[in-house]
Amino acid sequence: MGPRSSMRGIKKIKNYNATHPVNAMLNYACAVAVGQTKIRALADGYDPTIGIMHHEYREGPAYALDLVEPVRPMLNRAVLGFAMEQGLNPADLTIRRDSVCRLNPQVAKRLVEVAAGTL
Repeated sequence: MGPRSSMRGIKKIKNYNATHPVNAMLNYACAVAVGQTKIRALADGYDPTIGIMHHEYREGPAYALDLVEPVRPMLNRAVLGFAMEQGLNPADLTIRRDSVCRLNPQVAKRLVEVAAGTL
């Protein structure tokens, strides 16, 4: 599949702008998992920005990223299983001019359910 980030333009540290549909799905599911974990951490009274493993990640929810890390293999397995089971149709995606892959809302909604099922 290649790297999770776009191979066009400037190399970024973050995994944004995937050029492969499965990588776009992995990125989206991970973002959903981090968002849900951040909300749960806030509800439990924790500061989601103070992390241990992702302490250098000053721009975002380092603690939420730390909490997602142990379940990432299960999340990846669920997304890959979803991709293999559902198959991908060209209508499920939009490819931008810069080759970045975007998921349509129906696929994104199903991925939210997949991500929620692994947390």
